[in-house]
Amino acid sequence: MKTILLALSLLAGTFFNNARATENEIDPTVTAAFESRFANATEVAWSDAGGLYKVRFTLDGQTANAFYNTDGALVALTRQLAPSELPAALRASLRPSLEKRWITDVFEVKNETGITYYATLENADSKVVLQSVRGRKWMTYNETVRL
Repeated sequence: MKTILLALSLLAGTFFNNARATENEIDPTVTAAFESRFANATEVAWSDAGGLYKVRFTLDGQTANAFYNTDGALVALTRQLAPSELPAALRASLRPSLEKRWITDVFEVKNETGITYYATLENADSKVVLQSVRGRKWMTYNETVRL
């Protein structure tokens, strides 16, 4: 029994030291910027996103991702959406693209240029990612054909 408790203690100590080390790698300017904007965020997890800091968090029951540069400026904010949460014009213009396809993912990206929506449509033969254009229509962002 003592051996099990000792092993669990060592494992817990290793886990918490690693978690603390990961948090220490985030620039304090960036964490301060995040905490001031999203003070009530929970389930906060930081990671590296190719030169940006990515923080995944939950706010008001919804999961989101924020991307910060090294100066602590918010670069983009993303969140998953249900198709019903899309603006009405985009929902309507999406219908013709759904012929023989189903929606597998919808998310929005907020940045300095505004809000852009992305919808992933799939069927057995292909996967298409659509990008919103001026909040009214869609254009193909990426398409993959399955073999």
